[in-house]
Amino acid sequence: MKLRFLALIAAVLFTSLSTAQSSIHDYHYIFVPDQFEFLKGKDQYQVNSLVRFLFKKHGFNAYIGNELPLYLKEQPCKGLYADVQGMENFMHSKIVININDCEGNTLFTSAEGKSKDKDYRKAFHGAVREAFISIAELNVNQFALPEPTEEEQVVEDTVDQLDPPPPPLEIEVVEEKEQVAETVETQTDATPATGSTVIEEVEEIKEKALVYNDYELLFKDDVYVIMYKGEVIGKSYASQEDGVYDIKTKQFNGKGYVEGDNFKIERAIEGMDQTVTMLFKPKQ
Repeated sequence: MKLRFLALIAAVLFTSLSTAQSSIHDYHYIFVPDQFEFLKGKDQYQVNSLVRFLFKKHGFNAYIGNELPLYLKEQPCKGLYADVQGMENFMHSKIVININDCEGNTLFTSAEGKSKDKDYRKAFHGAVREAFISIAELNVNQFALPEPTEEEQVVEDTVDQLDPPPPPLEIEVVEEKEQVAETVETQTDATPATGSTVIEEVEEIKEKALVYNDYELLFKDDVYVIMYKGEVIGKSYASQEDGVYDIKTKQFNGKGYVEGDNFKIERAIEGMDQTVTMLFKPKQ
């Protein structure tokens, strides 16, 4: 009897998942607002940016805020809409992600993501990533977006001329940093590259996080990409201690420490007994 009951539950869950997968595949894109109700500001803790990035990673044509082209805004029912529900208390931070249609009907609700981290940014990021495990299992591969018609493109160009688009949202920073970090990983394991391709990518990043003389740090979801005079030379690796990182670059290795808004690297120099401190601060 118990086995029969479990089999029935499994069948219902499978049918529900298949229905959600089928219906979600029928849409062209998903829209992520630049502010969720449970947060106090636009892209606070870069949660909205992370949600958009993970939707793209898992097969969705994802847009955030003002990124959405006019011709898609005029076809709202061809899109899905991300609704992220968050809650925090002294025990956990929790995230649930709903995927809705243009009429507000929920087509899919993710599993609940949780984190016990006391740092809100890390907690929400961890909970979002955990919630996305169930979304990844949908194996979504949305259609390639149709090109706008000539009439739609004329309207789009006219609006752009009359109302220039705002500066890129912080979301662009998050995605570019993900790409830079992946490139650094490749360079670390292979013959050092010139870094010219990476520099072209980094130039798209509008925000340089921290600086120390000719060195720069670009922050990417718990990874610090380290640059020297515009070239990526290495990155940080998480250690077993909270807020402490192992630093590996072409020039030096050392330990990194988060100190409020600053980041400190202690590195050894050959022939010297004491370590040298590099204190990275926000760019003035």
